[in-house]
Amino acid sequence: MTQILKVGIIGTGRAGRCHATAFSQIPGVSVTALWNRTRSRAEQLAIDLGGTNIEVYESWGNLIEDSRIDIISITAAPVVRLAPFAEALARGRHVLVEKPLSIGLDEARKMTELAKRSQTITAISFNWRYSPACQTAWHAIREGQIGKPLDIRTEWRMRYSPLWSSLPPWSELSGTLREAGSHEFDRVRFLT
Repeated sequence: MTQILKVGIIGTGRAGRCHATAFSQIPGVSVTALWNRTRSRAEQLAIDLGGTNIEVYESWGNLIEDSRIDIISITAAPVVRLAPFAEALARGRHVLVEKPLSIGLDEARKMTELAKRSQTITAISFNWRYSPACQTAWHAIREGQIGKPLDIRTEWRMRYSPLWSSLPPWSELSGTLREAGSHEFDRVRFLT
């Protein structure tokens, strides 16, 4: 019998929904636990996923404590990420963190050190490096089909939303740079 990897998602906003949808499409993976500051959002996501076996937790700590959970996906606001990240690693859970990793460089360094000392797999959700075009370029570079990249040009088309101006104070890096630029920096680093 194949083991099913069980995922708990902390934060069920837009990114949490994206993570839940993606995990739900992977064979051998099951979203089994949700937490959100506003419980009704987690409950609605459980319903949308058709999850009769999805438990909605009162606290993210209780979700992480559940020994049946293998992977923790942290998509809650960046101001909330450090504590659940540290707790998940302390309990031996694999962790995927939505970008940005944290609210500042000092906190990001703490999280990086915790991950280095951990015996688990950790990652930041820079999913664009896995797009077919990026993977094709990566293989072509590694196999010598094309030379070393000297210049990379990218273009994004994002619609501006007036809601961006109402984001909380921690989101000074909001907008295109945060939403798209971080993926481009990651892709350049990945390819080079």
